[in-house]
Amino acid sequence: MANPTPPSPTPVIPSGFQNPPVLTQIQSKVRRLTRSPSEAQLTTQDLNNYINTFVVYDFPEHLRTFNLRTNFTFFTNPGQDVYPTDIASFGIAINNPLYNFQNLILTIHPPVYIAGFQSFFSQSPEQFFGIYPKVNSIALIGTSGDGITTTFTGTNKH
Repeated sequence: MANPTPPSPTPVIPSGFQNPPVLTQIQSKVRRLTRSPSEAQLTTQDLNNYINTFVVYDFPEHLRTFNLRTNFTFFTNPGQDVYPTDIASFGIAINNPLYNFQNLILTIHPPVYIAGFQSFFSQSPEQFFGIYPKVNSIALIGTSGDGITTTFTGTNKH
């Protein structure tokens, strides 16, 4: 039996190797795949938007690498249940972790910690409010009415 050929110390690049595709090559391929070769069928602006959307949102969804995950931390305020996550709401406060959240954070994965304790995590409003229902009630309105006053003050509890 003959000895097998040892591996080459330098990598061999196949002759068909190409440089990464440029935008014009991607546009051409997408036009062929969608059978929309003309500008009238698919404008270049729409095509570029589709390509950009795929690269920014869909591609990372298909190619999820664990080592690219990072911890996300932000602080909440008592009694506040909704937080703005768009750019316009923050003005120049770009150091806020929720600034541009919609474009910077693609997905959130468990575990989720609140005050250092692992908490329930759900992306389904039905599941979340099934466990933690929205309850509105007025408490502390006083002990008795006078028969005349129709406006009462109290504490709104959510």
